[in-house]
Amino acid sequence: MKFKIIGFFLIAVIFLGGCSGKKVELKTNNENKKVDGNQEEQVVAKEEFQNSFKYQTIQDLLDQEKDLECYWRIEKAEVLADADEENVNEDASGGIEEGRIFLKEGDFFQEIQITENSRKTVIKTLKNGDWFYQWNSLVADQGVKMLFARAKDSEFLKINKVYDWNCQKFSGSEDVFQVPEGIRFLNF
Repeated sequence: MKFKIIGFFLIAVIFLGGCSGKKVELKTNNENKKVDGNQEEQVVAKEEFQNSFKYQTIQDLLDQEKDLECYWRIEKAEVLADADEENVNEDASGGIEEGRIFLKEGDFFQEIQITENSRKTVIKTLKNGDWFYQWNSLVADQGVKMLFARAKDSEFLKINKVYDWNCQKFSGSEDVFQVPEGIRFLNF
């Protein structure tokens, strides 16, 4: 009888001890981390939040009406010199393409950096109200502007291209949503 009571007592202590902020191992991103119960919940919630935006388009992000900052990166495959034109994927030109987008209240600012053969080009796009703006590092003082409804169907904005986004809640400055000064935008 004494052993049953002690055994029950030990089981209760172990169970209650396990629920009271005891350190547990959590495996995230192939690393073992020791965290307490609250930290574990926060890590899981953050991963679920980030995973909810994977493999979506810019239009998908806009439709969610959340204030976000998101990042993506693509390492493009090299194109073989002897590849025929029919079998070449236009996105597979080698190099790295990476971008970030900030979304707030239906507007967005996106910056894409393309690096190919040690040459870097930065393309910036902005949706501000009903207008869409685009400019790049190749022509520093000039860009294009058009109604966003028209830009959605143009070559300027790949609104339906799917990206593997890594998102978090927007915490930056709202200055990124302002039309830049010093750039002459041609109405397109």
